This record gives sequence, structure tokens and C-alpha cells, in this order.
Amino acid sequence: MAGAGADETKLTREALKWPYGEFEIPEEVYDTFGAAGKKGQALEEEWNKVTCVLKCSQALRVTCSMLQDIECLEMPKQMLSLVLEMLFSTNSSINAVCSS
Repeated sequence: MAGAGADETKLTREALKWPYGEFEIPEEVYDTFGAAGKKGQALEEEWNKVTCVLKCSQALRVTCSMLQDIECLEMPKQMLSLVLEMLFSTNSSINAVCSS
């Protein structure tokens, strides 16, 4: 299908009361879409914070559960301290991601 010709585009502009030339976009349109984009970006950042908090809280629940399991096993203290170090370094990594 062929595109609209010069006559059709002229009539369409007139019908829409569009005083601008071909491919001419008014600055206020750019401003409106730019503002919507900034608002969307801010909302996405907030959403990402919420989902990160949920992921971190899940990691904390898993860590607590693992700690309870470890205590039940009555591990030797040296092994227990190694496991705890590993768990807390993992949570530190998760917290670093959530805080960025």
C-alpha cells in the first residue's frame, strides 16, 4: 500500500488543525513525553527497591532457617563459625545489591 501523497497529508493536517510542517513536532509534545518518561523511570526505581527488599527478606528467612538447622546438628564450633561466615558474607552481598 502506498503512503499518503502530498494532497492527503495536507488535508489531514487541515482536518486536525495541525499547523506544523511534515516531521515537525512541537516542543511541548517533547516536554510532555519527556515528563512521562521521567515519571515512569521514578516509578520503576521504586518498584525495583520493593522487589529487592522482598528478595533480601527471603534470603534472610533462608539464612535463619539454615542457622536453626545448623544449631540442631550440634556442629563443632570451628565448622559452625565457617558456615556462619559464609552465610553472612552471602547476605552482605545481597544487602550491597539492595542498597545500590
